[in-house]
Amino acid sequence: MASSGSPLCSAVAAGRLAFGNYHGGDIEAVMRCLQEGIFLHHAGVPYEDAARTLLEKHCGSGATPPGFGHRIHTAGPQGARLMQLAHELDLDGEHCRLLRVVERVINSMPGRAQHPLPLNIDGAIAAVCGDLGFGPEIGNGLFIISRVPGLLAHAVEEKLTQTPMRTIDRDEAYYNGPAAAPAGDAK
Repeated sequence: MASSGSPLCSAVAAGRLAFGNYHGGDIEAVMRCLQEGIFLHHAGVPYEDAARTLLEKHCGSGATPPGFGHRIHTAGPQGARLMQLAHELDLDGEHCRLLRVVERVINSMPGRAQHPLPLNIDGAIAAVCGDLGFGPEIGNGLFIISRVPGLLAHAVEEKLTQTPMRTIDRDEAYYNGPAAAPAGDAK
């Protein structure tokens, strides 16, 4: 986008618009899930039982619960580090505590010993934000704010190092859509 000559704000906005359910979109869902578990705990349900209830409700069909798993990493380096920092800074409270229990319960399930499901950054951000008193409505927004410097750096780098309006090598590009209509059938 930046090499097209667009202003930096447009290039950054284009990068931000690419965020969605598969990248930066789970924080609010995790925060709401953790709130449910904390309400259960406040009603006298132990953390372990609250974690099991949440897992049954949110991934009873075998789906990955929000805040866990990563397409690239087998261990969540960012999530683990954020949780460690929250602990070191004495910022971890009920949300972080419950999230750690959920992680332990998930990874104690049959078959998980060989393939543990890592806590991801969305899960860690959600827990820390919850413990800081933020509501779920702003969780995804905080993720966006944290990504803007990287988007800006990427746009500046592209403007400085790439030729404007670069072309795609026809030998490396291929069409994989529906078959082309025979000549004369175009509508």
